[in-house]
Formats: sequence, C-alpha cells, structure tokens
Amino acid sequence: LEDRYRALLSGEADLAYGLEGSDVDELVRRGFVVLEGQVPYIWYFIFNMHDPVLRDMRVRHAIAYAVDRNRLSLEFFRGHTDVPSGMLPPASPAFDPEYQFPYGYDPARSRQILKDANIDPSWKLQILTASAGSGQLVPVQICEYLVESLEAVGLQCEIVRNDDWVSYCNDWRSGLPVGAGMSQMSWGMSCDIWLDQVLHSRNSSPYGFNAGYYFNAEVDRLFDSARRTRNDDRRFQLYRQANALIMSDLPVLPMFTLRRGSVCYHPRVKNFRNPRQNWHSFKNVWIDDDT
Repeated sequence: LEDRYRALLSGEADLAYGLEGSDVDELVRRGFVVLEGQVPYIWYFIFNMHDPVLRDMRVRHAIAYAVDRNRLSLEFFRGHTDVPSGMLPPASPAFDPEYQFPYGYDPARSRQILKDANIDPSWKLQILTASAGSGQLVPVQICEYLVESLEAVGLQCEIVRNDDWVSYCNDWRSGLPVGAGMSQMSWGMSCDIWLDQVLHSRNSSPYGFNAGYYFNAEVDRLFDSARRTRNDDRRFQLYRQANALIMSDLPVLPMFTLRRGSVCYHPRVKNFRNPRQNWHSFKNVWIDDDT
C-alpha cells in the first residue's frame, strides 16, 4: 500500500490500484483523480464446512458476532471501505439495499454461543491467508484483527501465511485442507452468477471455487432457477433469497466492499473509464505529457 502511494507521489507511477487506507485526501489536494463508487467486490472469509467444530453453525455465528467490522473499516481504511450486508456486492444487479447483515458486533453473545457449543478447549482455529495480492487490501492485518477479536471471546487461533499470491490462489482453489478452519479471498463480478460460482455445491473445490465445501440443497435450487430465469426481477429475487439463506447458514463471512480509492491516477492519464467492474480496459487510454 505505501509503495503504491509513494510511487504516485514521486511520479514513478501514473495510476495505482488499491489505495484504500492511504491518505487519498492528500492525493486529491495534489491534483490526482481519486475515483469513488461501488464496484462488484467482496473481501471475505471462507469457513471449512468439513471441520468438525466449524460444521456447527453456532460456532460460525459466534465468530461473526465477535468481529467489529465497522471499527475495522474505519481504523484500517479510513472509511474508504464499506461493510457488506451479504455476499451480493453493492454493484451487483441483485443487490438489495434494504437487506441488513444479521450479526451485529456483540462479543457477549459470541461468548455465550461458544459456551453453549461446548467446544473442546484444545481446538485451535487455523486461518490461511496470503501476505498480499491482487485486490487484497491488507490481509495479514485483517487476519490479525480477527485473531485478536476471537481470542477476546475465548477461541485459540493461528495465522498461516503464504508470501506468494499465485501459490496461495492455487492452494485456495484446491479447497481448505484438513486442519485449516478458514481462508480469505477478495473477488466479485458484475453478474450475480458469481454467487453460484463460489457457493453452489457443484462448484465445490477442487472442481470450482466453493473452497469451503458449502452445501445447501435449497440454495442450489435457487441458483439453478436463477440461471434459467430470463425475467430480471424474478432472477434478482431468487439471488436475494439465496443470499439470505447463505447469511443464515454463514459458510462465509463478508468483511469489506470498496468505496473510495480503488483507483487513483495522475491527471495526465486521459480517457480512462471506470465501469462498475473490477477490471479495466486500457485500449484507449493515453498519457498527455503536457499535463
């Protein structure tokens, strides 16, 4: 993050991605263009549904109640990120602005749920993460915050880091291994079928991107119906129903969406277009050396 920020200020780079959490107001004061808006992006944790402890939905709920996502967004990213209400990012067609995330920050409730779940005190939650990568924000610091939050409610945790982003992605695609409880990923698409790709049971790793092996027959049915439905409004409703069921089961824990600073560039960069997508075409972009 700091390397990208300094590269813009020094003139080494004309455009940079992923500056959430840096002093983008200073970039604006210096004349840089700082884009703001919704993109189809979710930074999320994946639970290993084969793990004998995490298979208990109460434990996954307790983890969600233990984490203050709003505080994390403000302290780490200066409010340049938002906390998502579910796994449909704000820029997705089926996003429901009325839907509310079901698990507000409540560590007392988390402790009680964990007590009721009667977890073996020797159990340790292993969290897999990359050290950095494409659209990854600051993954290690996020995981460290998660560990701090969970240890405060009585869970033992450890972080396993992979310093190579490509290697991490290959391992993640293969699915969570035995002994690992959670991994993290940042992803999203401007079409709602992305939800199908990461949470339909037929896409369970290693055949797809459902890295935590989630299975819910009703969610699968809703996904299948949505794929066959031509009516936009009906398809949106199907994905919203699926999202609500997913958030009830909680096989994943959505942490962040992007709002400000995902793309910043010098005004000499001309004809750059920023669609509601997490990729860009530079085919018609050019540099005005006189600016």
